[in-house]
Amino acid sequence: MAPPYVTSSFVEHASKLRFFTECPIQWDGIRECLRYKSPVGNVKVQMWHFSMFLTVDTTTSAALLYTLVQAGRSSSDKPYMPLPIALIFALLSVLVYYVVVNHVMITLYGKDAVNGWNEIVKIEGQRVGGMVPPELEGAKKTLSKLNYSYSMITQEVRGG
Repeated sequence: MAPPYVTSSFVEHASKLRFFTECPIQWDGIRECLRYKSPVGNVKVQMWHFSMFLTVDTTTSAALLYTLVQAGRSSSDKPYMPLPIALIFALLSVLVYYVVVNHVMITLYGKDAVNGWNEIVKIEGQRVGGMVPPELEGAKKTLSKLNYSYSMITQEVRGG
């Protein structure tokens, strides 16, 4: 766990950022599910998409692509950058690629992803938490009665 001063600082600065933009997919702690906010008519979500497009999708990708092209063009006698820095840039390039793909997927399939995730969480809760759908509630009661009867019979047979 992070120290309280770190989390309080993060919450303070995140709330300031939330004033301008809002991510379209957010966790709802009360209902314990994901929520999706459509960018249609929602200025904060539109600003989030614009800032992602401007900063990550365009600027960062172009800068990393330029760096990789320069590293590829340089000769082996006089490299463009030292090997550790080149490896860091390669890792950053892969990460930026995944962020760009994630942004495109959120834009195109965000609502479907949220619906699918919430269904998976609901199914997991039913299987792990012992929750049973309403249509199977009667079967659960019948099975618990049979289990109780079986345990009583086996105790009598054992003599206990």
